[in-house]
Amino acid sequence: MNQKQINLLVYLETCMVDYGGKVEARRINGDDYALMEAWKKEGLIKFGRLFASEANKEGRSYVATHWVLFTEKAWELAHQYRRERAARLIPKVNRNDPDEQEEPSP
Repeated sequence: MNQKQINLLVYLETCMVDYGGKVEARRINGDDYALMEAWKKEGLIKFGRLFASEANKEGRSYVATHWVLFTEKAWELAHQYRRERAARLIPKVNRNDPDEQEEPSP
């Protein structure tokens, strides 16, 4: 996957975890929709439009227009990319953890 595809997959994973699979249309563009359709045809995800009655059922500012469901493969890929992102973003700092202490230089 390229970076744009990874970003979309991780965004959809956030929708799955934080919003029960509901997706906000204003956060995705035409290219994203095309990619989601391709993933749907490949069997990586399921996705579609919500009924209007479901769009803002909870009354939040998060107005979902679509839904997404992950297959096991999509979960595995999202987890892999999340771990890779965390490894890049978490700085190597002294956490006062005795297991991480460097040995003194001679």
